[in-house]
Amino acid sequence: MKKHDMKGSRVVVEITESTLMESLEHAQAVLAQFRLLGVRIAIGDFGTGYSSLSYLTTFQPHIVKLDKSFVDGIATDCAARTVVEAVIEFAHKLGILVVAEGVETESQLEILRSADCDEIQGYLLERPEPYDAISAFQKQELTTQRS
Repeated sequence: MKKHDMKGSRVVVEITESTLMESLEHAQAVLAQFRLLGVRIAIGDFGTGYSSLSYLTTFQPHIVKLDKSFVDGIATDCAARTVVEAVIEFAHKLGILVVAEGVETESQLEILRSADCDEIQGYLLERPEPYDAISAFQKQELTTQRS
């Protein structure tokens, strides 16, 4: 960050929930260091089996990314929908931004909108691209901007 004169607030470090669980004390110490630098913290794959809402208060992330497994059933399973809505409300009350991963259908999107989910990721928006395609796109954009 110093080398590129970058503010910590422009950086997001994402760590999966399962990685956090490997060493709770070490993870808390490392995340505290990031916070001191102003770096924002995201917990990815939230809900993949280790999830506890207490982790949201323990690790104090800026962003929680709901795992696709949470999102998959929300259009057809009332219990899944209730859990997603509750997690979003709980996170918001703690000032945490919520991103839903794996959104694939319009009905999932509408449910997440009605639950006030902040952002989504998934095939509904765009399929993943290989690195080479993204790199070529970025080079083309830079060339276009310079012209």
